[in-house]
Amino acid sequence: NFAAISHFPYVPAWTAHGAIQYTFADIGGVVPSIRADYSWRSRRYFHTNNLSNLTAFNNEISQGGSGLAGGSIVLSDIAIGGVKSEVTLWAENLFNKAYRIQGVDFGSLGFAGNVYAMPRRVGIDFRVNF
Repeated sequence: NFAAISHFPYVPAWTAHGAIQYTFADIGGVVPSIRADYSWRSRRYFHTNNLSNLTAFNNEISQGGSGLAGGSIVLSDIAIGGVKSEVTLWAENLFNKAYRIQGVDFGSLGFAGNVYAMPRRVGIDFRVNF
């Protein structure tokens, strides 16, 4: 019976996501809004089975439950030359959490490795609606 030691690779048992957004009243033709979001997922394994002769490090290289926060500030409905535009300041992985997104278990060779996700990212987007 392999049910107790088998996992769907890269698939957590549980995930959750929540977000809150507030849009302020129009200020001189510009509509500002703010948004915060948080996502969480339970442990993810990167190999199907925990067989000691094949995947000796599967538990060690798995990613435990982890959560990520992000947010944005948006200025929309900005009139530029007769068209509406939007400016967004955004952030992903706001608290700069290091977490695994991939793992390789070379158990029979005696070692394993992980690939980590992007660190905190911040950016500005500019959109024009024609």
